[in-house]
Amino acid sequence: MNYEFVKDYKNNEKLKESFNKLAIKTFELDFRSWYEKGYWTNDYIPYSYSYNNEIIANVSVNKMDLIIDDKIYKALQIGTVMTDERFKNQGLSRKLLNYVLEEYKDKVQFIYLFANEDVLSFYPKFGFKRCYESEYILDVSKYEKLNKIEKVEKLDFNTLEDFAKNKKTLSTKLDCINNNLLMFYFTIALSENIYYIKEQNIFIIMEEDEDTIHLYDIISKENYNINDLIKNIINKNTKNIKFYFTANNIKNIEVNKIENNDDALFIYGQNPLKENFAFPITSHC
Repeated sequence: MNYEFVKDYKNNEKLKESFNKLAIKTFELDFRSWYEKGYWTNDYIPYSYSYNNEIIANVSVNKMDLIIDDKIYKALQIGTVMTDERFKNQGLSRKLLNYVLEEYKDKVQFIYLFANEDVLSFYPKFGFKRCYESEYILDVSKYEKLNKIEKVEKLDFNTLEDFAKNKKTLSTKLDCINNNLLMFYFTIALSENIYYIKEQNIFIIMEEDEDTIHLYDIISKENYNINDLIKNIINKNTKNIKFYFTANNIKNIEVNKIENNDDALFIYGQNPLKENFAFPITSHC
């Protein structure tokens, strides 16, 4: 079969639509509302094979800057690795991944990806090493519970875009700077989980599960007091907050290494990360 190598086709409507169909088929993930609002930037680049103008295999890269222990790194996250069922076992993902690594290995300082348990043995063949993140859980049973948070029922994307562009860093130990994927989470992945604290002018992405709040991100344009924020998001039933980012600046927080085979971290080459860290969930591609 004659496959055509294509990349960076965000302005090609036919290929973009085909890419989206494969993403829906593979991950049940529909990108349309994200790219139709103009949030597919030059930093997100698909590398694909097409057959008869149909995307049949893909490896995407997302260019970003990471802050790790107060130092800025040019980074590349690999994601949206997928192959149409009809074209599997032909080495297409392997070829695309090799192409990406060859192109970027000398251009960035940090390359990483997240993998599910079905492909844990695949990425080490390319020089990736498994690393383990930590989870951060805070017992808030003795906290004052103000519950001053409101769910955002109607999304104002202009406001959210402004907050995303001017977002304060969560942690200088590890965070994604200028996270261009945040609008993806606003528009698709976590659009039903956006809250607002009017008193502090802060957006929160979170989810409540019985007595636990799963805190995915804090989006503020100004510095804030984390203890005041915690008081405002918890209610009388809340016993714990689980943080989905590096939360090293909170007193009495419990930190545990996690072995999550569903979202396993792999790093290519040198690893500047020290123990106890977590990539913000809203930076995963």
